[in-house]
Amino acid sequence: MPRSATCLRIIAARRAPIRGFTFVELLFVLAIISILVAIALPAYRDYELRAEAAEGLVFLGDTKSSVNEFYARWGRMPANNSEAGLRLPDALRGKFVRRVSVSDGVMVAMLQLGNEEGGDTLERTLTFRPWLNAKNPGAPILWSCGERDPVANDYHAVGDVAPNPVESKWLPSVCRKQ
Repeated sequence: MPRSATCLRIIAARRAPIRGFTFVELLFVLAIISILVAIALPAYRDYELRAEAAEGLVFLGDTKSSVNEFYARWGRMPANNSEAGLRLPDALRGKFVRRVSVSDGVMVAMLQLGNEEGGDTLERTLTFRPWLNAKNPGAPILWSCGERDPVANDYHAVGDVAPNPVESKWLPSVCRKQ
């Protein structure tokens, strides 16, 4: 037998057999992935719900201009949607917005959040309230979103926040209390 063949046989015998991962190593990787998923899923769900609630801002922003025009013309807040020149509350709908109503200038969007999950849906409200200047009726209207109040002297709120408001963590950043 030639010398080179013997050397190859010795080298092949010394080489360790090719092994895969042990069961403990696979369990360790699985545990790390599970921890990452447990952290990421709730954060992603909050992100989705915040994006869904933001649709209410679009509808309320459009409605706000109608209320502002009514107030500028008549010097008082519109009593309802028709007085503000809007369609009926149930006719103002979107993917997550179920209705938009005006009541004495206070605008409320009824939202149905989380309905793409196939599970339970959450019905919440997003409120825009007008703030009027008590000393100067001709001053511009300030608007507050949700429970956030504008920082301005001599202004008072018209109306209250609707019941069952969107949770603070799901509100768009312009609506969160600071």
